[in-house]
Amino acid sequence: MHSAMPSRLGCELGATVSAVRAAGLGAKVVKDLNLNLPTVVISGSKDTSTTAVDGQFIAGKIPGAEYLELDAAHLSNIEAAGPFTAALLKFLEQQEAK
Repeated sequence: MHSAMPSRLGCELGATVSAVRAAGLGAKVVKDLNLNLPTVVISGSKDTSTTAVDGQFIAGKIPGAEYLELDAAHLSNIEAAGPFTAALLKFLEQQEAK
């Protein structure tokens, strides 16, 4: 595994996350989202605010998106830090290899 996120992907990921947050997008309006970037949607199986069903819906609306569900609530990057980080690094490495 790489010790650092590939810089190009890091910038794209950061810009995408920032744009989605700034726009206040959620599962209810993702139908209007036209992402053409490699995407992984990670949901927490115990999340009651943005449910796993929401995550599956979002992933289904983004062409080629991967979906992963972790045993966590809303803060899966903290509550399931090991599996979250491993999945994200694997996804980024796959994108770098393309």
